[in-house]
Amino acid sequence: MVLDYFRNTWEELSGLKTDEQHYVLSKIIREGVHLGIDSYKGSRLLVIELDHENSRNILITAPAWKGIKFSAFPFQNNRGGFFLELTIDGFSDIFEAISLDIVTGLENSEKSERYEIVRSVIDKWKMFFDRNNDGRLSLSQQKGLFGELCGLHTICDKIGSIDSLKAWEGPLKKLHDFKCKGGNLEIKSTAFNSPLKVRITNEKQLDSGGRDLLFLAVYVLQESENKGKTLKGFIRELRERFSENPIAAQLFEDLLVMSGYHDSNDMHYDIKRYLVMDPVFFEIKEEFPKITDVPEGIFDVKYTLDLSGCSEFKTAPEMVWNKLLN
Repeated sequence: MVLDYFRNTWEELSGLKTDEQHYVLSKIIREGVHLGIDSYKGSRLLVIELDHENSRNILITAPAWKGIKFSAFPFQNNRGGFFLELTIDGFSDIFEAISLDIVTGLENSEKSERYEIVRSVIDKWKMFFDRNNDGRLSLSQQKGLFGELCGLHTICDKIGSIDSLKAWEGPLKKLHDFKCKGGNLEIKSTAFNSPLKVRITNEKQLDSGGRDLLFLAVYVLQESENKGKTLKGFIRELRERFSENPIAAQLFEDLLVMSGYHDSNDMHYDIKRYLVMDPVFFEIKEEFPKITDVPEGIFDVKYTLDLSGCSEFKTAPEMVWNKLLN
C-alpha cells in the first residue's frame, strides 16, 4: 500500500536526524514531490516543488488548519517550493490522507498542470476543515449529512450513480443540497415529528429565486439502541453501491471529504443508530412561511420552522421526483 510506504519512509527518515541538517528529504516519490522530516522537531513533511510564483500563491492563500502547517521550503539552485508539516500527531491520519491525495493527483501529470492539481486538493480539504477545524463533525452535522445521504440514495435509484452525485451540491456549500434537472431540493433532518420542526440556518435556504422549483424534504431520524443504521454503516453501504463505477466511487469520496467526513474519525460515526421515517415533502411556493428578505445590515439569520401548519404545501413523493428528475 502507498500509505505503508509513506509511513515507512517517514520512519526511516526520522532515524537519520542530524544536527547539521535541518530538513531530511527522501528520494523523489513523484517528479517534484518528496517526503521529509524536520530533524529539529521530528515532524513529518510533504514537500512540493513548484515555481516561485505558484509557491507564493499557495502560501499567500494557505488555509490555517489545525495540526497541519504550510511553509516555504528552502530549495537550492533557485528552485521554488513549499511543504505541509504535521504539527499535531493526532492529525496524522488526515495529514496522510492529504499527502496521498496530492501525490495521487500528481501521478502522470505534466509540470504545467502541477499547480492546479495541488490547488484543487487544498481547496477540497479546506472545505473539510471549514466544517469543523477539529476534523470531526458535530452530532448536528452528522444528522445533516445522514439526511443528505438519504436523498442521494433515493436519487441514485432513479437516475444512477454519476448523475445523482453531480446533483449533490450540499458538500459544495451551494444554495441548496441538490440541483436537479427540474429544480432544487433542500433536505432537513430532525428528531421532531410531533410537531414536525426543522432548523433553517440562513435566509437563502428556502429562497427559490422566483425561477426554479424548490422542494423541502424532511427526514425524521429516530435514535435506536440496536436497529437502523449508523452514519459509518450508511456510508459503507453507499460505497459498495458506487464501487461498481470508479469515477462515481472517487467522486463520492471527494464529496464526503468536502462534507467534513473522513474515516480517521469513523469510530465517532459508528455510535448513534437511526431509524429513518419516510420523508415528508413540501413545495416552497411564494406563500410558504419563510424568511427570505432581510433588511440591509442583518446577517446570520437562523430560525425554527414548525411545519404542522404547512399541510397545504405537502406534496406526494412521486410528484416531487417526477418534477425534479424528468
